[in-house]
Amino acid sequence: DALALYIEASFRLSRPELAWLAYSRLETISPDDPVVSLIPAQYGDRWFTFRKQQLGMSTSDRGDTLDLRDSSPLRRAIVEELDPLSGELTPEDLRKKRREYLKTCLNELARREEKGELSLRMQLVHVNALELAGKYQEAYARLNRISDMYPEHAATVLSRRAVLYERQGNWAGV
Repeated sequence: DALALYIEASFRLSRPELAWLAYSRLETISPDDPVVSLIPAQYGDRWFTFRKQQLGMSTSDRGDTLDLRDSSPLRRAIVEELDPLSGELTPEDLRKKRREYLKTCLNELARREEKGELSLRMQLVHVNALELAGKYQEAYARLNRISDMYPEHAATVLSRRAVLYERQGNWAGV
């Protein structure tokens, strides 16, 4: 759980190198965790986005970023040495690969659900994956089931539902 949160926070902060370290660790200790497939699907568009300041580049704003997808020499020097999916999550195939990762994640979640192995965390991951797949009705239905199964987490479910409503019109799909 902590690694998944750390990965998400690192991508939000435009620190993919930190996310990659946590991702590598998660992949090592739990390679079948659906989050291993969800992260590239969810954050593939930010996989190569760094803060300029972290790269030693001068900038007037600490939040300025640089997407290294299109910077071949710089990308080779920085990304390819550290990226745990180097060669697999390439800029050229990014959209296709994100879909593949999402499909792998959904398949693993379905397998776990069939075996009765979906914890609360995994069910919330399932909601995220369904949202990315554009399956909002299924995501809402899953939130209803979570609410019924875990009434003590009503605030979490309500918050997640609000996020879904907000994003529904904004996310065009992977």
